[in-house]
This record gives sequence, C-alpha cells and structure tokens, in this order.
Amino acid sequence: MIVSLFDYSIAHTDYDTVYKWIRENCSSDRLKRVLTLNPKSVVMAEHNLELKQWLQASDLIIPDGKGLVLAAYLKSQALNTITGIDLLQYILKKSELSLFCVGSPPSIIQVAVSHIKKSYPKATLLGYHHGFMSKKEQDALIQSINEAKPDLILVGMGFPTQEYFLQDLTRHCSTGIGIGLGGVFDILSGYRSRAPMWMQHYGLEWLYRGLIEPRRVLDWGYFVEYLALLLKRLT
Repeated sequence: MIVSLFDYSIAHTDYDTVYKWIRENCSSDRLKRVLTLNPKSVVMAEHNLELKQWLQASDLIIPDGKGLVLAAYLKSQALNTITGIDLLQYILKKSELSLFCVGSPPSIIQVAVSHIKKSYPKATLLGYHHGFMSKKEQDALIQSINEAKPDLILVGMGFPTQEYFLQDLTRHCSTGIGIGLGGVFDILSGYRSRAPMWMQHYGLEWLYRGLIEPRRVLDWGYFVEYLALLLKRLT
C-alpha cells in the first residue's frame, strides 16, 4: 500500500517485502533507487525543489523515522518504520545479494567492511570506498562500480551528499539498486552506538543522537520545522 505524505508516495511495507522488491529489481536494465525518507530529509528538500523532485522520482520510498509514522497516523493511515541500519542488517543476514559500499572516512569504512566480512561471511562484497573524494576519484569509483555490477550499492555519505552521488551513479550505471543509508557504516564500525532498545521502540533515536552528539544540535531546528510543516499540511 502507498501512503501520500508531503508529496511523496511512501510504501507501507515490511523488511521482507522490501528485500523481495530489491531482489526482483536488482537485475533490471537501469539503476533503480530506494529512498529511506526521514523528517530531516523532508525538511531539507522543501528548500530545494530540484532535490525534492529527484527524491520523489525514487523507485521505492520507505519511511525511516517515527515522524513519518506519526504524520500518517494523523491522516488516519498506517506506516511501518523501516530504518536504514535494520534494513541493511536484514539484507546481510540473507546473504544473497552482491554489495558495494561507499561512505564514511577511510578508517571507519574499513572497520565496517571488516565487521561485515566477519559477521556475515556469506555476504558477497564486491568492493568499497570511503566517502571523501575529488571529482576525478568519484568518476573512477563510479566506473569501478559499473564494471563490478553489484546487486546493491550502499551509499552512506549523509543527506543530501549521498543523493548527489546517486545522481551521478544513475547516469553511468545500467543495473543494480542504489540506496542512501546515512550513517550506517558508523554504526557497523562501532564508531557510533544505537539508542537503547526502548528508545528505538518509541522512535527516539533522534533524541538519543542529539544528546550524545552535541554537533547535532542543529537537528533540533529541523525537528521543529518538520512539526510546523506537518501542522501546515494537516490544516
């Protein structure tokens, strides 16, 4: 089922259904995109029409955050939260897709990849690269990804940088699924911890990150703006 929120067509689905969709579409004749939409990306895209249109054109949009679940509830609709980190771990446990990982500083992506190899030995990792590149290095990386033809390209550069990388990737890669996953490699590497389970249950991971990472204080502004946008759409 599709729920319309903030001009996005968001899937009311579950992890298994998303995984099956990825399996069915990773061998298509073009690169497809899965968007993990959250309140912060909704707000940021409101200030950039071109970016918003790019996000709206994603092949599958899933709700990464209780803020979107709340918005759906207030419109008498239902959504299941599909977080990026939980989706990735679900995929890795299946170990049926080939992967290429891009993002985070060199030291973090290396540790994250080592964790993947150790904890998910059956996963097929075709390559990886950190997320800090010159234009020349990025072009070379995209060429490498195109030649490797992975089923899934996992991009953890943070929003919206990862979306701009996926734009370039889409122009040159003819198969696979691209998905922006924010800070998942930070979590896999152990550099950043997840919120306690009770906070995850109530959708308070954003609060946990704000408390332990002072640099995220600006995220509170996005949260307030999201609530204002939500109230405006409901009236």
